[in-house]
Amino acid sequence: MADPLRDRRSVRISVIIPACNEAGYIRSTLEGLARARESLGVEVIVSDDGSSDGTLEQVQGLADTVVKALPGQRTGPGAARNRGAWQSGGRILIFLDADTRIPNPADFFALAEKVFDRGRLVAATSRLAVEPGRARASERVLLLAQDLLIWTENLLNIHVAGGWCQIVDREAFFRVNGYNEELSVAQDVDLFRRLGRLGRTRLITGLRVFESPRRYRECGLLRTYLIRIVNSLAVLLGLAPPLVSYRPDRPKYHGR
Repeated sequence: MADPLRDRRSVRISVIIPACNEAGYIRSTLEGLARARESLGVEVIVSDDGSSDGTLEQVQGLADTVVKALPGQRTGPGAARNRGAWQSGGRILIFLDADTRIPNPADFFALAEKVFDRGRLVAATSRLAVEPGRARASERVLLLAQDLLIWTENLLNIHVAGGWCQIVDREAFFRVNGYNEELSVAQDVDLFRRLGRLGRTRLITGLRVFESPRRYRECGLLRTYLIRIVNSLAVLLGLAPPLVSYRPDRPKYHGR
């Protein structure tokens, strides 16, 4: 995948948010980034994947660019992220889920840039927690264990990350052709696996994002993580992920 902006002046950071029927969550995510857009020059891109619930109305005025899937293009988060990246200009690309909030964007972006500049990373991820006041004890414990596991795996050059927050060097992203659009789930792990061939990946302990607990409440905490672990292991071994996503409402592929 060639970089469409390789010869053009770029912004420092592009935040890319794929969305499919996220009207109940995405506005809060975007409002949290509003000040960073104004004061830091951070570019925010929403890549809509065929929403039918008013998502597009919720993002009006809160994103620099809204990308829509065209007839014949693939659906799914990987394809939506790629379309957003294609329209971006940042030298660092940050992919967020639509229900993921950055609590202190100015500090978050500054540390991300600092670590990338000094650490010569090709990709990184952040710690993850459920929104304050909504987290159950079991969720806090499991997410803390997940942070420790991902931190350790990346130190051991087992290149993994979750889709909630992926911070990627622009040049590296296009060198590996972005997300694998053939995968319906675990595209995040697959991307890090391929990026790891180019350089270092890390979980940056000083970065943390908050997410909605909806996945755990809809599907069950243990079942959600069983699906995530099984699919991740399959992708790391070069196999197709065997378990479907927890989300039942995502449209099927249109094909190309």
